[in-house]
Amino acid sequence: MGNVPTRIGSASDWSGVAAGGLHTLALKIDGSLWAWGDNEFGQCGFDPNVMFFVNEPTRVGANNNWKATNLIRIIQQVQPDEIYN
Repeated sequence: MGNVPTRIGSASDWSGVAAGGLHTLALKIDGSLWAWGDNEFGQCGFDPNVMFFVNEPTRVGANNNWKATNLIRIIQQVQPDEIYN
């Protein structure tokens, strides 16, 4: 892939996206949060003992009340054990 933008999955109903060093969080129009990429420390919101790397956009939890203004704060401040424990 390199530095060329590459489509991941087939969904087209995204409303926001934020990228970390090796992972991405995205928000869908329905307010659901999705993540993919490196999850070594749980940064995608999943237990790294179960899912070390997330290959494709995967829904994080069941909430539909996420807002795009939360994405950067989530990447910077949320500790992994706050999400999947």
